Amino acid sequence: MATAVPMNPRPFLIDRSALAAAQRRETQGFLHTHPRSAALAGEDAQHYLFGVPLYWMRDWSTLRC
Repeated sequence: MATAVPMNPRPFLIDRSALAAAQRRETQGFLHTHPRSAALAGEDAQHYLFGVPLYWMRDWSTLRC
């Protein structure tokens, strides 16, 4: 007979500080390995309203799925 495994009462708990640290590492790694992309994005941003080509991209990081 199988032993019951207690369920985690908060199975989707996310450590937001660890998530933010991972995002910073990934961003810095990308900028380090792709400096020209960052430069081109900065040049292009001046031609767009709010620095992005499509209005929804301005709030992309705040969207919740």
